[in-house]
Amino acid sequence: MECREQQQCPIDTPDLTDMPCIDGKAGPFECKDVNLLSFVSLSSLGSNGDGNDIWGWTDPQTGKEYALAGCVDGISFVDVTDPYNPVVLGFLRTHTFSSIWRGVKVSKRTTKLGLALNMTISQGH
Repeated sequence: MECREQQQCPIDTPDLTDMPCIDGKAGPFECKDVNLLSFVSLSSLGSNGDGNDIWGWTDPQTGKEYALAGCVDGISFVDVTDPYNPVVLGFLRTHTFSSIWRGVKVSKRTTKLGLALNMTISQGH
């Protein structure tokens, strides 16, 4: 990714709504035959860092749709039932440490939040 090569990530793009794909661009994003209905920035999600994962969930009782966005410093919960007007419901900040490997998985009525670790633990003398 270009911003990583220039060490400028994350790029703080403003929130956007209803951006048609014209000449290969929907707002600042590249596109091909897909319009951008809305975009919620990382700062609006509640994060102070980068994003890394996103999952969706539909409440079987109400039909409401939710996006769960993994960020380096926590998880954001967004009501996307109206795709033109997403509503950030809250941000669950991590209680450990920031990591780009934070993951979100949804299964029926359960959400799993994970953190992949690759650590070497050595005992002192």
